[in-house]
Amino acid sequence: MREMVVKHAKKKSFHGLAASSFVAGIFWALGVTIGFSIFIAILSLLSQYLTYIPFIGPFISGFLNFLLSFNNAVR
Repeated sequence: MREMVVKHAKKKSFHGLAASSFVAGIFWALGVTIGFSIFIAILSLLSQYLTYIPFIGPFISGFLNFLLSFNNAVR
């Protein structure tokens, strides 16, 4: 496998390899962004149901009040 990668890398010019790596990096970042957004959306949907659990509900409420206090301080 390693020989195949080295052989492929030697065939490309520096500019072709740089362009290929740049495009691969863009798509990797796009995938991470979309995946993280989906993860946060699912986590926020689940947090709506966690407020009914006695120990977690007050913690989430206190955390949200803490965040909102900073939001009001900024304005």
